[in-house]
Amino acid sequence: MLNVRLAVIDPNFILLVIFANEAIIQKVDTIIINGNKQTKDRIIKREILHSMHTPVDSLVMLEDINRLYNLGIFSTVDINIENNAYNINVVESFAMLPDLVIDYNENLKKWFNFKFEIIYFYNVYGPRQISKGQMATVIGIFEENFLKGKPLPVVRPGNQSRRFTHIFDTVKACYLAWKRNKCLHYSISNRQSYSIIEVAKMFEVKIKFLKSRPGERYASALTRMNLSNKVHRLYGDIKLKNYIENFLKIRKKSK
Repeated sequence: MLNVRLAVIDPNFILLVIFANEAIIQKVDTIIINGNKQTKDRIIKREILHSMHTPVDSLVMLEDINRLYNLGIFSTVDINIENNAYNINVVESFAMLPDLVIDYNENLKKWFNFKFEIIYFYNVYGPRQISKGQMATVIGIFEENFLKGKPLPVVRPGNQSRRFTHIFDTVKACYLAWKRNKCLHYSISNRQSYSIIEVAKMFEVKIKFLKSRPGERYASALTRMNLSNKVHRLYGDIKLKNYIENFLKIRKKSK
């Protein structure tokens, strides 16, 4: 019996464990999905490339995991093979919750010709950002700790990547969507992504690592589709690196 377990701990670390008890190649005969409370099984199954009634292919398993992560609705994806079953275990991220509101808006559009624009934000930062509490932004927390002379807190492993988008670019995207008035879905982000540790190092101060958190997202997965609606991608112009450099220059001048 061949028991295979494959998991993506983060985009840079893949764990593949194979237990071989007998010289028998295990096949995939069925798919079992666990953990999807809001996501329909068919949404997950349509991303699966592994064929049924064929020997286990670890490379295809890895591709399936990546495809599920790229949906942007799961914080954790794990696939393992046991007793010829292709076990898919997922943890839905908090980003799933707005889908209920979006679904309601889509129905209002069909029933009453309701006009609306849907815009997906990605790690917004900038003037008047929240720097304390559960709703604080990463950049806001870093700036707050920098000003107080404290180490910048980074949740392990630190290589989680984000597409930080300036508030001015975000507002510009909202205005553009309103001006077009097309009842479309948009996303506003930045083409450049940074890991959390890269951003912390830009402040040139000490860093304090925090324990890893369950459900921590390792990448900003840009939404491609939502409820059969194409998401039109918009990209900001303001660069995070320039923003932080300007922040540091202002603080040095004020000393």
